[in-house]
Amino acid sequence: MTFPDVPVIAIDGGGSKTLAALCDMSDPEGSSAGPAVSAGPVNPNDVGEEEAAGRISSLCGELIRAWRGEHPGYRGGAVIYAGISGATGHSDAIERSVAQALESEAGRVRIAVRTDSFNLFGFLPEDADCAVVIAGTGSVCFLRKNGTLSRIGGWGYLIDGESGGGFRIGSAGLEAALMAADGRGEKTSLSAAAVAYLGGPAEAPESTVRIYGGGKPFIAGFAPCVFEASAAGDAAARRIVRGAARGIAELLAAALREAGSEEMPLPTVCSGGLFCEEEFRAAFGEALKEAGVLPRVEVRIPDTPQLDGAVRVAKRFALKKGKI
Repeated sequence: MTFPDVPVIAIDGGGSKTLAALCDMSDPEGSSAGPAVSAGPVNPNDVGEEEAAGRISSLCGELIRAWRGEHPGYRGGAVIYAGISGATGHSDAIERSVAQALESEAGRVRIAVRTDSFNLFGFLPEDADCAVVIAGTGSVCFLRKNGTLSRIGGWGYLIDGESGGGFRIGSAGLEAALMAADGRGEKTSLSAAAVAYLGGPAEAPESTVRIYGGGKPFIAGFAPCVFEASAAGDAAARRIVRGAARGIAELLAAALREAGSEEMPLPTVCSGGLFCEEEFRAAFGEALKEAGVLPRVEVRIPDTPQLDGAVRVAKRFALKKGKI
């Protein structure tokens, strides 16, 4: 496949939404791309491999048709990179399904599906030893050493506990509110926040229906209320935020131990919804100091969307042979 004769598509799929864009291959090292199109979550652990592949195929089909409309001489072919949450163990099956689904639309497709953490490597030099951390609905850290990737954490919301990202924070916040409603916990402003979020008294039977009916996204959606309460000085909320920050800082501490090198600082990119919260960033900085991670890592929090990293990875994938 040659460029710009075929479309190059970058996809960033998190725990709540998925974005995709056509890459501008006239800027091979940058993050320039066309307008993004969106879909719902594509984490195969949540929606299943078939649904994940279907949503990715739909996005790609939409972008390929847009490309065809702008390039009348297009004869088929496409390069697709999808960095999606929960991809571990599902990549091969999703790649096959998407390629088959797009065969009539684009013919031969070259595709790579990786975890969404891999998108962050687009913000780092291609061959550098480095680490990336995602703290969104869940959390995970990847270390790249001598070209080999190793994962720390990322075991999912049922296992990760304090380092479980937004789900853990939202869950702990609702727990604090419900314990206070029961008279089993300390008074907290999270009680009033939970009433507003649940649409009624926290102790009402309908609240349980809303929590379990909404599942992981609904519970994680309470995290911003915890950040707000923490910023206002609520003691319970502050403990929750600081505990989550310590858990995610420990991911980086473990990466440093695995790196086993004194040639520091280790370039590290941190991204995800939690890092958009000022309250969490402050707690994370303190947690890094407490864990002895600073100044042994050089932390960067990109001020651009994670899709920009996916675009850079997609361009690298398009311009090289073999796997990424």
